[in-house]
Amino acid sequence: MLDHLVSKTIEEYGKLSDEMSREDKIRTVGYLDKKGLFRGKGLVNWVATKLGMSRYTIYNYLEAARARHAMKQKR
Repeated sequence: MLDHLVSKTIEEYGKLSDEMSREDKIRTVGYLDKKGLFRGKGLVNWVATKLGMSRYTIYNYLEAARARHAMKQKR
């Protein structure tokens, strides 16, 4: 199920991970976060592998996506 969610998200953007811009990747990670994908232990590493990124990059994108979401909530 998790594999399907990540694959479907990438499919919706119409680009592979290495073709995505930084902005695309932040939105992708933010979307996966909203779906609760990062709540389980070890899932950041799993997503990082799936997207061909380091876990540190995923954490950076996750932080950026959450900050943007918080800014939208304040408006």
